[in-house]
Formats: sequence, structure tokens, C-alpha cells
Amino acid sequence: MGKVCILRLMKTAFLQAELPELINFPESERTSSLQGVLTLCQLLKEQVEQRDRQLGLQAEQLGLQAEQLQALKDEIAILKGEKPRPKIKPSTHIS
Repeated sequence: MGKVCILRLMKTAFLQAELPELINFPESERTSSLQGVLTLCQLLKEQVEQRDRQLGLQAEQLGLQAEQLQALKDEIAILKGEKPRPKIKPSTHIS
């Protein structure tokens, strides 16, 4: 398993993890350090979620740019009197 897959699994596990609420801790265990750690964990989780959304948008933009680039390449080929890249449909064969 590659490093990227491991990082994705770790990110998924972190995003799905439920952070303990401060209210679930007994009064004797509620320290400012504990509250600080839980607050920090919540902030980190929010940052990871925000970056994940940003990466999703960037991936979508890259897909659109790839389509536009291919359309421009096809147009250039047609203008040169060549044939554009054939549009091959994905296989629907399920094994």
C-alpha cells in the first residue's frame, strides 16, 4: 500500500472520529489543558475538512481544464486538416 493510500486512510479515520465532548468528562478531570487539547483537535478537524473541500474543488477544476484542453487540441487538429482524437466510450462489460 502506497504512502498516499495510507495518508488517505488516516485522513478518513480522522474525519470519521468522534471527538469527545468536554461534558463527558467528570468535573475532577476537566482541566484547562484537556479543554485546550479538545479545542485544538476540533480546530484541526475543521481545517482538514476545509482543505478536503478545497481539494475536491481543485480536482473538479482540473477535470474541466483537461476537457477544455482536449477540445482545443481537437480544434487545432481539425484546422490542420487532421482528425481529432476519437471519442471512445467506456466499456460497460461487467465481469
